Amino acid sequence: MQHDRKYLHISNKSLELSEGESAKISLQLTVPFGCGTDGLGCELPIESVQLEITADCKQARLASSTCGTVISAAEWDKPATITVFGQVSQSLGSTSTALKLKLVTPDVLLGNEFWANYTVGVITVQLIKNTQSIAWKSCHAVSDPHMKTFDGRRYEHQHDGVFTMYKHDTFPIEVQIKTADCGYGRCNALCNCGAAVRAGRTVFELNRCPGQSSIWAIEYTLCEDTGDVLQVKKRNSSYEIYLPTGGRVKVNVYSMYLNIYIYPSVQDENHSLGLCGTLTGNSKDDFVPRNGNYSTDDTAVGDTSYRNWQNLLTAFSNSWKVDKASDLFDPDAHGSLSAWPQTNLYCSCSPDPGPGTLTKKVNCNAAIHKVCNTLPGFTDVVPTKCTITDRRRRSAGVRSESPRRSRRAANEWRNGWTEVKARTFCEKLFKESRSVPTCKNVTGLDISGSIDNCILDIQSTGTTDFIFSSIDTVRDKCLHEVLVDPELQMRNGTKNMSVFDSVVAEACLNDCSGKGACTNGDCVCQTNYGGADCSVDLIRPPKLSETERVVTCDMSREACDVVSVRGETFVDGVSTCLVEKITDTESLQEKNVSVVHGATVVSISHAQCKIVTSDSTGSDDMDHVRAHQISIANSAGNYGDTVVLIALNSTCIQAESGREAKFNWTVKVYKLE
Repeated sequence: MQHDRKYLHISNKSLELSEGESAKISLQLTVPFGCGTDGLGCELPIESVQLEITADCKQARLASSTCGTVISAAEWDKPATITVFGQVSQSLGSTSTALKLKLVTPDVLLGNEFWANYTVGVITVQLIKNTQSIAWKSCHAVSDPHMKTFDGRRYEHQHDGVFTMYKHDTFPIEVQIKTADCGYGRCNALCNCGAAVRAGRTVFELNRCPGQSSIWAIEYTLCEDTGDVLQVKKRNSSYEIYLPTGGRVKVNVYSMYLNIYIYPSVQDENHSLGLCGTLTGNSKDDFVPRNGNYSTDDTAVGDTSYRNWQNLLTAFSNSWKVDKASDLFDPDAHGSLSAWPQTNLYCSCSPDPGPGTLTKKVNCNAAIHKVCNTLPGFTDVVPTKCTITDRRRRSAGVRSESPRRSRRAANEWRNGWTEVKARTFCEKLFKESRSVPTCKNVTGLDISGSIDNCILDIQSTGTTDFIFSSIDTVRDKCLHEVLVDPELQMRNGTKNMSVFDSVVAEACLNDCSGKGACTNGDCVCQTNYGGADCSVDLIRPPKLSETERVVTCDMSREACDVVSVRGETFVDGVSTCLVEKITDTESLQEKNVSVVHGATVVSISHAQCKIVTSDSTGSDDMDHVRAHQISIANSAGNYGDTVVLIALNSTCIQAESGREAKFNWTVKVYKLE
């Protein structure tokens, strides 16, 4: 219904808004309204609908704190407000887009039909995008922790413990890393063994740290917020965690360590803290300690004393060490985490009601951005369960074969290496890499700094164990730049390929470890090698966790047709399950049915095997209990450790397992009377 008079006054008919910013629209009713005779209609809802919405999520978009507001009949003369946000886009650039926001009342208002379908007004919002402050910015911690701040300062972080790598000073967002001995026995270095990403009361963790896990534990360990606070995607052993501010955390998982990269959004400018420094565009204020008391490091930079410079860096790093009460890797610390604030749930409002509904469709989540672009092959990681795994059980997992190394002087060359030999080796490695030459024309890469890291790794370890980690810093930054720069996605030339296409086709993880060829972005591995980077020896069967060798499942509560197996290293599309049915559960010796099928690989340390049940053997007890022995191989016939699944109906059967020797389990079954 259209009215001749304006019954509602709008404070602003036009707004100018930057991505990541908000503005309030005030509405003032000029006349009172009453309730219907049936007692309804005492509130007047006003909905905000963005006009000219396209399906392309790359276009500029608005969001609101709710999809409108409500005016109470009892307080009709008081202004109501709607908060509008400029959604953060993924791509770089500077644009100004005119968007229209229509304010209307619902089509149906029972008891107050006079106000139904009333157009309050149309507001024009000029949404401005300017990503200059974050262009080519990133922070990383690559093993053995070579650090780079958002504003480009490089330093070494040879300190063990849990540290705040990044946190937002306004929103409850934090990334923590844990460092420990690299575990190779001959290294003179500490490595990233864990990363925990938190937004509100949602935590995603990757962990293989001494005392907590000796296989990779990759999972949501807490998820108590509403909305998509953390969106996690994976491709093989690479993980992308999207923060609600529009920032992104990339974690590449290797056999013993992690490389962590953080790519900021416009909401991080002047708001970042931690080992990544302050994102201000001024590298001289990067080393701000936790207490905030600092001055620019001009004096330290100009000081010829290496010791003074190292003391400054040590004090900075140690200030960001995390105490037990704030340790995201400790489940006991999760209780004190604050939830994601409801005031930061943003809504996208559909212009049309859904089928069978009378109101506009409202989609609210915690992210002020929408994930539009991902690199090929990435899929969602869904928090199927959010329970804390018992860390004491993890610590007894796969047997470690690496003695603890002895510390050596950081500047000591050994095993025949010299600085000249190391530089010659690293420069040749980068020159022959498939990733690096393809990326050399992409703006924002620091190839010389990555070569320096390669040299430092050889100096610290006396080996070439970490050489591909240095190339990883170039490759990952290159992939990020082609993902967010629209100009690099434009196709041209006789091959009709963009820079994006070329980089994705050549930038394989770890340069395929020297054991394969990069083809269209995937490693085609040599015979008997596999994994995302061809680093897995397929002849050797995966090692399974010692602590989960007997798994029980209650058939009165669930189907018991899938068993989760923990260990390493499982290979997607390669690992197979050998499932053997056991008819004598006490001796675990009589296996009369064997089935081989492909494993479902959840991560490099988590696989699932399907259990196909057959007819009962005729035993009364077997009607209520089933036993299977499961093992996994990465190549035909090469099966190793086993897991036993006991599926029973607890209303009829009780079972208990024991271990007579290190790898010899027995299961006793009791029939309940």
